[in-house]
Amino acid sequence: MIQKFLLILSLLLLQGCFVADAIFLDSYDETESLQKRSEDAVYNYLLMEFGWDYTPYGYSEITIFKPKQIAERDSLIEVYNRTQDQKTRKSIESISDTINKYGIERTVSLTHFYLVEDSSNTFDVYEGVFTLSDTLTVKGYKPTLYKELDDSKRTILYNFFFEQTIFVARSYSESANLSQSFYAFYKSRLESFDLMTDKSNFLEHSLIITELVKKIGDYKPHEIAKQLISTKLKIELGKENYIPAQWSVLNEVSSEEAGLQGYYFFHKFTTLDASPGDTTVKVFEFDPFLQLNSEIVMGKPYNQYFE
Repeated sequence: MIQKFLLILSLLLLQGCFVADAIFLDSYDETESLQKRSEDAVYNYLLMEFGWDYTPYGYSEITIFKPKQIAERDSLIEVYNRTQDQKTRKSIESISDTINKYGIERTVSLTHFYLVEDSSNTFDVYEGVFTLSDTLTVKGYKPTLYKELDDSKRTILYNFFFEQTIFVARSYSESANLSQSFYAFYKSRLESFDLMTDKSNFLEHSLIITELVKKIGDYKPHEIAKQLISTKLKIELGKENYIPAQWSVLNEVSSEEAGLQGYYFFHKFTTLDASPGDTTVKVFEFDPFLQLNSEIVMGKPYNQYFE
């Protein structure tokens, strides 16, 4: 009688261990993978929070984390299933008690990029890592990107995220390949940032570059850099006040060991409210992604900068 009771107890114990396991197995429901169920859990969570102001864009592949206590218990269960060893069964019970006492569980994490409508002319861009419990409920969130954007950026964000073809070339295939290379270049840099502010600001910069590439039909660093600086000076000096005079060539800074390290050029300009003959020459230095690193006022004679 006691042996029968112990057998039933063991079966119930092992059955309880496998209940949580089932939700992590793709065979749990042939119509839904764990990836899709995790995405659906995040989608429903954000839909409850933001309503129809929420628009999902994309999800990363899931990552499953199994704590060492659960990994050890699972390993012992495999041994017990083969041997029916009672000492192993007691070890399983002991580890299971610890797991239950401290609420230890597997978790799933995935990164999600999404939009939330803000006002009539702005929207918010979010990216974050969601952590799900072993019942696929959201239990944690770590933001990795946030930016408020003007509604005019909505289309170009869509182009950038979904890698729409924006180059003008001799064939669609060539245009698509050039576009994909461009997106890969900027997205690799975007994913390299650890700080949320840096990543968020670089996303905004990437959208500006994408918009200029789409307008020009090509990735021309010199033309893009000129437009970036012209826009900057119009804002700082006044659109009607700023008068561009001369641009130098865009010089590359590179080496065989490090490759492309950046660019620089010289720009001569004046303003309507300046004294006659009063001009300014600045050197503008950029990183390889055409982000402005520095600007320095240069002294006379000016002609040496525009050979």
